[in-house]
Amino acid sequence: MEDYQIVIASRHRAEAAKNALSLLPTAIIYVDEREADDYKAMIPAKSLRFHRPTTSYAEVRNELIKDFDAPCLVHSNDDLIGLRMARTFYSKLLTDPKMLLAVIENGVQAACDLDIGIAGWSRAANPMLYRPFDPLSLCAPIFAVTVQRGPARMRRFDESLAGRADIEFVLRALLHDRIVWQDRRFYFDMGAVFSGAGGNVDIVGEEQYAKSTEAIMKKWYRYVELRTGSMGRGVNAVRANKQGVTLRKFLRRSYIARGAKER
Repeated sequence: MEDYQIVIASRHRAEAAKNALSLLPTAIIYVDEREADDYKAMIPAKSLRFHRPTTSYAEVRNELIKDFDAPCLVHSNDDLIGLRMARTFYSKLLTDPKMLLAVIENGVQAACDLDIGIAGWSRAANPMLYRPFDPLSLCAPIFAVTVQRGPARMRRFDESLAGRADIEFVLRALLHDRIVWQDRRFYFDMGAVFSGAGGNVDIVGEEQYAKSTEAIMKKWYRYVELRTGSMGRGVNAVRANKQGVTLRKFLRRSYIARGAKER
């Protein structure tokens, strides 16, 4: 297995980053240099690294891939609160660092063995969406905790897509690598979507979000769709419901194997 480094990019969430580090103690907290004093008070120096001033999460990710040397990077959001099994409504929140690190290392090993560029874990907390007969996906959205390596190691995020660069990154991975590996058995819990402060919540406005959504729909219209959902709370939930973007179902099998007459 390749050497890997867990990196937690954080913004205005020193307390949350401290908690995330307690769950992933081998991680590095990656922070804008303008917030150095706030984070130095909460995070040990050996677990802290600073980057140049940025204005978006996509910029941070692009700085990160240059700033770290490990052949495999594991990205985690700073609002991580634990790990859940994705197959039951009564899944206990797991907070044992050994358990979280074991799941991550298993994912890294799988990505290395299969030479996959982008890998990750389920982003669907609803166990009704879990398929016990099909626990792994080769084409699913990868957010929150992701593995980036091999053919995708230096692939950059589109900084013009405020709040939407992550899903566009997945679409390009499917285009270039043909596979985005997702382990549906595990769910890294980040709490309520679009809630709280910090991160992208207070820097991505309605207009930016709408423009990014429009740009993705224009570029990838055959492979994405808008749909309503139940993400977030209050005003943010309205935004999510109006502009939720999801991948369409990809048919991985040959049209001949499906018995279709045409592609």
